[in-house]
This record gives sequence, structure tokens and C-alpha cells, in this order.
Amino acid sequence: MYNKMFTQSICLTHYSEDFIARLQMLGYKESSSFKFEGTDKKTRDDLCICTSIEIAGDSYDYSVYCIIDKDIAMNDDPHIGWKQYGNRYVTDNEDLAFALASMNNNEVDKYSFFTVDCNFQFDNRETIKQGSVVFCTRLTWNLDFDTDGNPLKYSSRNVPAHRSTKEELINYFSKDKK
Repeated sequence: MYNKMFTQSICLTHYSEDFIARLQMLGYKESSSFKFEGTDKKTRDDLCICTSIEIAGDSYDYSVYCIIDKDIAMNDDPHIGWKQYGNRYVTDNEDLAFALASMNNNEVDKYSFFTVDCNFQFDNRETIKQGSVVFCTRLTWNLDFDTDGNPLKYSSRNVPAHRSTKEELINYFSKDKK
């Protein structure tokens, strides 16, 4: 059975050990089925990192990433190219690639991005502006709940926010590139 935890495949158009470490933090593992020989002799710009949320013929209890020769990954031939398979989002922006690769359908909020719904300031820190995207490192985004398990509306520790959509992440992480 395929792991349905992650919902967006990506292709980062360069190699980055830091990016791989971030994927591994999320729970991705390097694919044993798609290892390409000779990738250790390539430069940063000769390789791509692709994630898969589903690989035909393989069963995983985790999601995978592959380090692929750029000529193969970016090939327009649908029989060998990776960029068009599975609605994969192609980018050179590591922050955007990481945000999209972290999109999941888990109940747990940890390692998900949230879009803040209003300007918010906590403990006299810098104001988080409406529309900002924040990476959640806690098990749950909200901290205070009522007896029915719903987030308390008037808690000073609950920041009004929702899980970021693909479009919100693309807009947020692309705005400094324009």
C-alpha cells in the first residue's frame, strides 16, 4: 500500500545536502528502486531531487526522494522524464520545494505550514502579519482547547491560522523572486 501522508510531489532542480536533510526530517527516505549510478561525480547543477508520493510497483510505509540526473528528470519524454509525472511541482527555490514537499493529510500539525489569518503579536515579540506562512514544530498548532476538543477562540496562545494551501505556499515563497 502506498503512503498517503504527503500530498505534493516536487522536483528541486539542483542538488542540496541541506535540502535532503530537511526531507529526511519530514520522514522521507532515499528510494532504493531509483538509484542512478555515477551521481556522486556530478555537480550541484547536474542533479535534481525529486519526491514521490506514489511509485508504481513499489510499496512503502514512507515517502521517498530520488537523486536524479538533471537530463533525465527534466526530459520532456514522458517515458523517462520525471517533471510531468504525478503533478510534480518543479522549482529551484529550496524553501518553496520544502514547503510543498511537507504538505500532508495527517491529523498531526507538526512539520506543516500554516497561514496566519490576522496580524498577531505574542509576548511583545515581532508582529506576525496576516498572510505570513509559519512552519509548525509543535504536535498541534493550537495549545488551548475547550472540553469538546475545539480550539479556544479567546486563547492568547492560539494564533488564528489554517493549514497553508499549495497556492498560498507558491505565492508566499515566490513573492521575493519577482
